[in-house]
Amino acid sequence: MKKKYVDFEFYQRKDISLKAKGLYAYMKIFPKETRFTKYGVTRVSKDGINSVKTAWRELEEAGYLQDGYLIK
Repeated sequence: MKKKYVDFEFYQRKDISLKAKGLYAYMKIFPKETRFTKYGVTRVSKDGINSVKTAWRELEEAGYLQDGYLIK
């Protein structure tokens, strides 16, 4: 399996919650062309849909997620 690295500066950002950082880390393990859905993430998580929506929105507002695709 190919190793994937994440941007250290992303994890140092204080304007992004730990929940959103965890969602980002989860999404980074998949191929770049993977399209995610909030309900798909909810199915593999203990968190409910509202929790996932909050983290999702944070990633969108920070410019890391657009239309279900990671863009950074």
